[in-house]
Amino acid sequence: MHLLRTSILILGAILIALIGSYFYSLNCGGPDWLKDTSLNVGTEVLGIFLTVWLIDAVIRRKEQSERERVIKVAFSQLRLPLRRHIEMLVAMYKGALAHAPQPPPRDLTELFGPEYAVQVAYLDFAKPAPLMNVLPLNWFDYFHHEIEKFSSALSRTIEKYATFLDPETVEILEELLASTLLSFLSQTRAIPPIHKQQGIDRRYNLLAGQGVSELIRQHTTLVEQLVEIANQKLPQDKTLGLNAQDWRNDIAPQFGSARL
Repeated sequence: MHLLRTSILILGAILIALIGSYFYSLNCGGPDWLKDTSLNVGTEVLGIFLTVWLIDAVIRRKEQSERERVIKVAFSQLRLPLRRHIEMLVAMYKGALAHAPQPPPRDLTELFGPEYAVQVAYLDFAKPAPLMNVLPLNWFDYFHHEIEKFSSALSRTIEKYATFLDPETVEILEELLASTLLSFLSQTRAIPPIHKQQGIDRRYNLLAGQGVSELIRQHTTLVEQLVEIANQKLPQDKTLGLNAQDWRNDIAPQFGSARL
């Protein structure tokens, strides 16, 4: 492909030189053989130039089509992990809220407004979390399992598709993978055993710490950006966002179930 484009540049330069020679001999009284040669050779070179240019255009279109196909595959594979991550962020909000919001947030922008960090600060990590498999978990273990799966999905996407994705998307994926909030949530399950050994009894509203609200804002902003990009690539019936069932109280967690 590089050789083909180099050929186009060389043919273009030759064509320009031949055109210049033709008009020079035509307007400045140059020899007839120069004019005839420039015209004849120029016509041949023009034909070759157009043929090579058309071949290059066809190859470019095929490459772009293949790139778009691979990008759609990438987001199709990332869709379920990203949906599960949204469900985790919604579950944090539901579990921490005293009662159901009226009306409930309609989209991620409304969900991740200023009230989000205020409410999740009441989340007690020691309370029962949404079930995984058949075993009840507290939020410490729930975060660890969910974030491990999400991080693995992000890592696979970067490894397999980074060469096809635009730099902005790759940067968002890498920033999410390195999210300080995710790292913090995933590692918190090491805290209770240490406190148990030391005889410390406390409530675990760990999202109420100083500076945590900014970590939440940074992370949720990245999630919104990635969802927006994903929805441009996914089929209309597969786009990501909030669902009505996210706010049903018969789907774990119940509102306030993890509130201090």
